[in-house]
Amino acid sequence: MRTDHRTGHRPIPRPTSLRPTTRKPPRGGLPTPYALARDCFLPSAAPPAGRGARELRVPAGRVGLTARLTLPAAAPALVILVRGDGSSRHSPHDRYVAAVLERAGLGTALLDLLDEEEACDRHLCLDVPLLARRLRAAADWLGARTGLPVGCFGTGTGASAALEAAAEGGIRAVVSHAGRPDLTSPAALARLRVPALFVTGTRDTGLLGRTRLAADWMCCTHRVAVVPGRTDRFTEPDLPATVAGLARAWFTDRLTAARTEPLPPGAG
Repeated sequence: MRTDHRTGHRPIPRPTSLRPTTRKPPRGGLPTPYALARDCFLPSAAPPAGRGARELRVPAGRVGLTARLTLPAAAPALVILVRGDGSSRHSPHDRYVAAVLERAGLGTALLDLLDEEEACDRHLCLDVPLLARRLRAAADWLGARTGLPVGCFGTGTGASAALEAAAEGGIRAVVSHAGRPDLTSPAALARLRVPALFVTGTRDTGLLGRTRLAADWMCCTHRVAVVPGRTDRFTEPDLPATVAGLARAWFTDRLTAARTEPLPPGAG
C-alpha cells in the first residue's frame, strides 16, 4: 500500500462490508427497522419452514390469495397463519412458528390476506371485516381441499380477523399472538364456540388489559397466556420459541380432538 507523501500516512483501507452491492432486495421489499428489531431474536437453529411446500392460489370471493401450503405425511390438522400488516409467507416469525408446527406433524398454510399493493394501504390492514371474510373463505376452501380440521394462528389484526372468522364457523381453534381482540366485534366474541388462546407479553403496553376485556365477552374455552417481554417485537431471546411452543401445544391438543368431535353448536 502506497504512502501519501503529503501527509506521511498510509490511507486507511475501505472496509469490505461497506462496498456497494448489486444484490437485489428480497421478495416482498426491504425489511423495515421495526421488522428487523422484531425478528432479531429468532433462534438460528430453527428448522426451515416449507420443506415440501408449494405455493397456490386460494379463492376468496372475488380475489385469489397466495398461500404456501405444507402437509406432512398423515397430518391430523391444518393451521393457517395470517397477519394483517404484510406477508405471512415472507415473515421470519410466521415461518419459524410454521416450522415448529410442522415438526409436530401439523400441516401449515402461510396465507397472505392482502396482496403487495393492498398491504401498503394502512386502512386495509385495519379492515378486520374484510380480512375476516377473506380468511373464512380461504379456510373453507383449504379445509375442503385437504379434508382436515382447520385452526388459525393470527398476529396483529390477523388475530382479530381469525376470531371474527371463527365465530362464523369452519375454524376449529385459534391462537392470537400480539393480537388486537378489541378490534373484533363483541357480538363475534360472544358467538365464538371454539377454543382460543391469547398470547401477550408483560411489556405489551395496554394490550394485556384490552385482551382480558375482550376475553370477558367469550363463553367458549379460552386462555390468556402472559409471557415475558413484548410479543410484537421479541425483546427476549427465548420468546419466539415460547410463543411457538404454546401454539404447538394448543393446536395439537385441540385440533387432534377435533378430528373425531362434531363442530360445536354455532360453529358450523
